[in-house]
Order: sequence, then structure tokens, then C-alpha cells
Amino acid sequence: MNTSTANAPARSAPAITRPAPDECQPYFHGYIAKVPTSGAGQALVDQIADVEATFGPLDALAAATIHPPFQWTIGEVMGHLLDGERVFGYRAARIAAGDQTSLPSFDEHLMVNGSDYRNGDCQALLREWIAVRESSLLMFARLTDEQLGRRGNANGNPITARALAWIMAGHVGHHLPIVGRRLGLA
Repeated sequence: MNTSTANAPARSAPAITRPAPDECQPYFHGYIAKVPTSGAGQALVDQIADVEATFGPLDALAAATIHPPFQWTIGEVMGHLLDGERVFGYRAARIAAGDQTSLPSFDEHLMVNGSDYRNGDCQALLREWIAVRESSLLMFARLTDEQLGRRGNANGNPITARALAWIMAGHVGHHLPIVGRRLGLA
């Protein structure tokens, strides 16, 4: 598949320091631990090629496959990655701006099912994910250390914009190896 990354300009990795443990709930520490030592900014850049390499070659049949015991098709996982990218990025934008509104949780299963990713075009979802990730990179690149360190509330819990950048990278870092095993790539 020839998507925007093949001819895209070089992306620069925003510098985003590792969050302290108190910048998010312990549930997210596992995602943060999946981010390579190069940091979240570099992972956010590198994952564009990784996600494209994993999902780009898939035809409609492969994208529609469920591998028990998993309940989602590969295309639905791509949709879930897209949902996560949007939600984490939105939360980071609001919190970095100093918004103290308590941001609601989201039900990942409701989002996947309600968006009908099972019957969607995985390649279109991949292109959409790349666009959202590139937008997130631009946002994180312009945020100051002060903005990244601002605390807000998501899902009833305190969190910083910085932690959300690391969680975003860790979320993809969590799912890609699973998809790779399902596809026989790992």
C-alpha cells in the first residue's frame, strides 16, 4: 500500500520527558513501560511506519479475520487504535490548555461496535489513523514543558498531558505485537 508516509516529509520527534508515577493512574503504567527508551516523542514518530507495515499490506479478507480467543477483527483493532489516538489526543489538548473540566471515560467496545469497524475499510482507517497521529505530533511539538505538565482529570482520575503522550505511544506499543502474532508476523 502506498500511503502518505512513503512520500511524507521527515517528521521530528517532540521532546516529551517521562511522566512521574503520580501523573496518571497505575493502570496506565503498563502502557508507559512499553515505550522504548528513546522516549514517547520518537515512539510516536516511529509507530507510523510500524502501524503502516502491519496494517498496510492487509486485504479485506485479512482485515475481517477474527483469531480466537480474540473478539475483534484485525480491522476493528485498527479502528480501536484510531479511537485511542483521538481520545488521548483530545484529552491531552484540553489538559495542556489548562482545562479543568472532568473529562468522561469512553467504552472501547461501544466505540468499536458503534463505529461499525467490522464492515469498514481497514486501509481507510489506516490513512485516517496516520492523519490523526500526524496531528498529534504537531500538537505535542508545540506544547511547552509547562503545558505538558499541566494536570487535569480524565475518567475521574488525575492525569497530565505528558502522561497522555506516553500512554498514546504505549497503547499502540501494546497492540502492535498482539496483531503481529495474530498475523504471523512475530
